[in-house]
Parts: sequence; C-alpha cells; structure tokens
Amino acid sequence: MDMFYKLVKCRRDAGQLDNNHKEIIAEAERLEIRQSTLILAELLFDQSIAAQAKKYRVLLLRFTHDDIKAQKYLIRGIEQLFYDADILEEKAFDEWSSKVSKKYVSKDLSQEIHDRAAPFLTWLKVAEEEESESDEEDDDLEIEYDDRAKQESLKQQQKPPGNSETCCYHWHRCRREW
Repeated sequence: MDMFYKLVKCRRDAGQLDNNHKEIIAEAERLEIRQSTLILAELLFDQSIAAQAKKYRVLLLRFTHDDIKAQKYLIRGIEQLFYDADILEEKAFDEWSSKVSKKYVSKDLSQEIHDRAAPFLTWLKVAEEEESESDEEDDDLEIEYDDRAKQESLKQQQKPPGNSETCCYHWHRCRREW
C-alpha cells in the first residue's frame, strides 16, 4: 500500500493525475490493493472536497464503477476525512446513527446508508473508548521538567547529484525541481 500511496501522492504533487488514470489503476491492480479508493480519498480531498470531487471525478469513477466495495471504501475515506478535520464530531455521528430518517431520501435508502456507515461508526466508538482510557491513565502521570537545554550540533546534508529528486522508489519516476 505504501508504494501505491507514494505513487498517487507523487503524481498529485506533480499535477500529473489527470493524464495518468491507466497507470494508477494498473499499479493498484499490480499491487493487488483493494482499498485504493480509501487512499485516493486521503490524498485527493481536503477542505475543498466539492471542487476536488469534480476535478477527480473521472479517476474516482474508474476505481468505483460497478465496484460496490470500492465505493464503500471511498465513503469510509470521506467519513474519516471529515472526522479527522474536526468538521464532524462524534456526537453528530452518534445522533445521526441513532435514527433512520426519510427526510432527504427514502427510508430504505437511508437504512442502507446507515448500514454502510456501520464499520466507521464502530471504529469511532472504539477510538473514543480508547481515548478516554488513555486520558484516565494520563491523569496518574507526573511530569518532571528540566530547564537545562542540551546543545547538539547540526550536520549539513549533502544534496544528491543533479538538480532533481526521485520521490517514488519503484519503477515510476517523478521528478521535482530542487
């Protein structure tokens, strides 16, 4: 998964995602990565998710067309993104998951959405429980501060020969100017 992650990140940073759909799909297949859309959600979306969804629509469709599992992974990635960015809080997920509503979509579709969100909601509850246990353990810790600073010398790194850097460590080459 690291190789695929680095390839997509490298292509994104170089602005080369629009023209390399086949290469990216082929690499995901070669590496047998089933959760590729989860990686795509992490790397392609940030606060401008609506614009980015339009921008990367074709690439995302290539991964998700007629593939329900890939679509589920993409949904999980988007849920995770909103949670990690502190856009949505646990309380909102809890309240949303407690009631299947027919306000915006049919009740059957709403139930299906809730069913598909269940793995994320389970992860969220487990993470919240682990965090509260960790906080309780931290209450017993005593911290001792030392005002004596340690001084270490810094070593200057040599630049590699040439004027570019290879950011992908496998057969794909992605060059960036120094």
